[in-house]
Amino acid sequence: ITVTWSGNGNSANTQYTITYANDIGFTVPQTKNVTVNSGTIQSLSYNATYYIKVMATNGDGITTSYDSNVSTFTLANTPANTTVTGVGVNDATLTWFNNSNPGYTNYRLERSSDINFGYGVVAVDVNATGATSAGLLPNLTYFFRVAAINVSGVMTVFDSTKSAQIANMAPNGFNLTA
Repeated sequence: ITVTWSGNGNSANTQYTITYANDIGFTVPQTKNVTVNSGTIQSLSYNATYYIKVMATNGDGITTSYDSNVSTFTLANTPANTTVTGVGVNDATLTWFNNSNPGYTNYRLERSSDINFGYGVVAVDVNATGATSAGLLPNLTYFFRVAAINVSGVMTVFDSTKSAQIANMAPNGFNLTA
């Protein structure tokens, strides 16, 4: 996350302290010191809320109070290892690895009979690391892809596209003649 702010007329030798935590009470705060009006915070958890505040310290060591808290969400991580684990006459079951996303992460499963997902796309959002896509037509190939969605609704890129050939329908209405 990159944090920026106005220097508000402070001199060039002003040091800023960015304090951030994943709870509004800053129970376990972390800090980063910078001498410019921005800073990048790295190594944050995926799909998590972070609260951030900034204060200034002049060359004599006198500090300001913190500005007001702001919060933001980090991005979710792209799911991994999407696999078609079962194919029926009119459905396909897929699973994927959460890739370090927390349990409250949602995932978008898309399917299409077009490998480029240019038409006929059906999407469903789930809060699980697997889903069954139903209502498929027999004897067709469908393509599937999965992305993660963070708390603020921002979607990751899709994991690799997987395909499944839907099974044929069993024959019926046959007669025996002798």
